[in-house]
Amino acid sequence: MFQVTQSHGSGLSVSLDRNLVYAASESERGEVRMTLLSSTGLLNQNVEGNLFRESIGGFQISPDQKRLLFQVSDPLGGDVWMHQFASGASSRITRMGDVHEKWAPLWLDNEQFVFNRWGEQGVSAWKGSLNAGGEDAFLSDGLAVALSRTGRYLIIQGVPRWGQHTLMDFSKAPPSTHEFPAHLSDAWSPKISHDDTLMAFVSGEQQRDDYVYVTEFPSFEKRYIVNPQTRGTHPFWHPSKRILFFVDSQSGKLMSVTFDSSDVSFSEPEELLTLPGNAVLGDMHQPYTLDFLENEQENQFVMLEGNLPSQKPNAALTPDAILVQHWDLEFLSRSQEAE
Repeated sequence: MFQVTQSHGSGLSVSLDRNLVYAASESERGEVRMTLLSSTGLLNQNVEGNLFRESIGGFQISPDQKRLLFQVSDPLGGDVWMHQFASGASSRITRMGDVHEKWAPLWLDNEQFVFNRWGEQGVSAWKGSLNAGGEDAFLSDGLAVALSRTGRYLIIQGVPRWGQHTLMDFSKAPPSTHEFPAHLSDAWSPKISHDDTLMAFVSGEQQRDDYVYVTEFPSFEKRYIVNPQTRGTHPFWHPSKRILFFVDSQSGKLMSVTFDSSDVSFSEPEELLTLPGNAVLGDMHQPYTLDFLENEQENQFVMLEGNLPSQKPNAALTPDAILVQHWDLEFLSRSQEAE
């Protein structure tokens, strides 16, 4: 950890082994952290203690509710990290630095996950493993935006063209693909229920008047609006029940809708709690900033909490410097790419 603020000197140093250390700007220092939110709306505790990270693109809790995968962007690039609730430890899972900065890694099961990478040909979806020695496997071009809890269905955005969604069915080899029907061409932030029977999504005229819809899955036969009296964004499902959560984008309240066990009948939206004013909800391109944690003691939500660097508690724990190893080689490499 380094402290190289301007008050301690010039804020720039080069060691004899060609490592460059320079003071981080305000935008380069940690600004978000993951926080547990109780069902009453009280902030219980932070997932990683007082650690603020520069950027968290999104997160998702594992099917067994014991771990959490999240995307981190820092000066080394974008990678997948994993947090274990029992031990409180976090570890970096991928080390390529090319993981998409605004999409969460998605659990395929308790040992495998799907994530998005940037490359020379654009964005693509890959399968990764937590097991030592496991190799990443290419799945599809495009952006993996939703994965069913059973691991059978994967929704890809950008195939066959940007803005279009395609459903991949992994129950067949090779996986079958089907484009979303025309009446779902305006859908964004799709999420599949735990039993693979319903899909929630956000839709609105030119993505301004946002409402939450649900459609039968995977037939996509009909679409039903669940919040006709208010706006809504960020839908996400209960991990084991037909309960849909979403955010009232006008009031900042977290809402829920309960669906019948056998069809698409659902209750009136119920207000659960008011989200804190510093909740980081992202946008249509960053839909994994809220999730539900089911446990025996108390059900909780995980959210992204934002803060300005000057407002952080224990600021001394937050590094304010960037270390670049072999900076001269990195500089030459980027210069050649620019040419």
